[in-house]
Amino acid sequence: ANWEFTQDEQLIINSNIKDTFDYLLVVYPQVGKSGVMALAQHILQEKQASLPPNPQKKQFNETLLLDALERYIDYQEQAEQFAKRIKPETMQNAERIELVRKIRVQYLGQNLTDAFYPKQEMHPSAQP
Repeated sequence: ANWEFTQDEQLIINSNIKDTFDYLLVVYPQVGKSGVMALAQHILQEKQASLPPNPQKKQFNETLLLDALERYIDYQEQAEQFAKRIKPETMQNAERIELVRKIRVQYLGQNLTDAFYPKQEMHPSAQP
């Protein structure tokens, strides 16, 4: 994965991180939440190995990453439940898209939603 850091060594949460999360969630049924969290920590440690040693920055990045992963896991669980309850024939596509956007924002927050789904998110204020 192509993870990026700012000039001051802060992890940039973006769609590359989401891609890694999607990869980690493949093993979620086998290793559970704690296993996936441990794998994410390990990947972060490897990514930060080339950065100057700064324990505070590294701890901040770990907290940032694990919080994003936990939110993403919660979102994925809710999205799965949502998909089981909604029948495509009972809802128009635009309604479904808006509902998915609201669920994303509810579980991920606006910042993570924008970071993970930059092309798919249209804020109501940005629509023509």
